[in-house]
Amino acid sequence: MRQGKVPVADKNDPYIVHVYNAEQLEAAAKMGTVRYIAVHAGKDGAPVSAAAAKTPSTLLLEPGLTVTGITDVGVNVYNGTTATGISGHGSADVYSGGTATGITGGTVNVGNGGTATGITGGMINVYNGGTATGITGGTINVYNGGTATGVTEGRVNVQSGGKVQVPADIVLKDIHGSIFFNGDDEATSTLVIYLPPFGDAELLRG
Repeated sequence: MRQGKVPVADKNDPYIVHVYNAEQLEAAAKMGTVRYIAVHAGKDGAPVSAAAAKTPSTLLLEPGLTVTGITDVGVNVYNGTTATGISGHGSADVYSGGTATGITGGTVNVGNGGTATGITGGMINVYNGGTATGITGGTINVYNGGTATGVTEGRVNVQSGGKVQVPADIVLKDIHGSIFFNGDDEATSTLVIYLPPFGDAELLRG
């Protein structure tokens, strides 16, 4: 376990540094040559405020860690890691057992077994076994094996291989079976779903 305020250089990659506490993270965030910051649990546990640092670098999380406040930083979320409070210009790549929650902005890519929940805003790309749930806003792109469930508001683009589920109690009107909306027209609706009239994209109810 590493102490002190100086980030630890990676032995094999000059573009990666390792941090074990908030002080090291703050120092790493100011290192312009660092492409990735590997965040580890220190003596005080996980530096959960890690993502609050404004840095052009991408955070790599030790398995099992949770980071909060993803406002202006990118983070890779996988292997049991969790990212919460994604907003602003924050971004997350969520896959292989990772979870992102409380998404109000930013860009979130969900694939390969990743899960995103509590989406009220932002740009969400769901694909290749990824799942997004509890969607009440934002722009959602679902394709190639991605699934979006519990969609009540937002703009949803469903492409080949994508599935979107809307609760049965939401009344949807449609235009030629390819544009679905919950209001009087597409422009004023709070939920709009674009579904291609060809391919294997699906709109599920219930």
